[in-house]
Amino acid sequence: MRGKAIGLGLALAAGTAVGACQTTQEAQMLAPSAPLAPSAMPAINVGDTFVTEGGGAIKVVAGTDETYTFKRSDSSCAHTKVRALDFYAPVKRENCPFGSVTREISNIKGSLWPLQVGNEATFDVNITVQGRSSPYNGRCEVTDQGAMALPYGQDDVFKVICRDEIHVITSYYSPAKQALVKYRFDRPGRGNIAEYTVVAVER
Repeated sequence: MRGKAIGLGLALAAGTAVGACQTTQEAQMLAPSAPLAPSAMPAINVGDTFVTEGGGAIKVVAGTDETYTFKRSDSSCAHTKVRALDFYAPVKRENCPFGSVTREISNIKGSLWPLQVGNEATFDVNITVQGRSSPYNGRCEVTDQGAMALPYGQDDVFKVICRDEIHVITSYYSPAKQALVKYRFDRPGRGNIAEYTVVAVER
């Protein structure tokens, strides 16, 4: 095991472009091979790398008991996320060519972990972009489970949807890979912001 172990579930890049946008079409799921057991928050290590379609990669570069930070292989931009809301957008983006963004999260109620259909968390979030702040209500819910065709083969996944009044983030988490394996970040009315699919996990 490389680096310091970080107990957290992986939601790799909500809120940042991590590869070429491919499609906004909803991913197709079939019935799972068997009902999925509740999935505990996994531990990952600094240095773990998640290879995405198109040849990109996302690498975990730092972490604490409450947060972790990742970077793209082709960017200096650093993205920090909160464990408790792992499928929501980063709470901090730094060293980005398009500027910094912070999301101050408070009043978390409920929990997504261990993942199982029906689990949800609600929260307040104050989003600051270029010095201007706006408050929103946020919500994440585990909405479904099923089998999905992915580049590495068919896999059983949980589907998690997060909303904060201006964004919709759709994530698919694989208990077998212990990783988020497909992700889409949308802003209704403005279209798809970012989308990626994992092709390999390197630990």
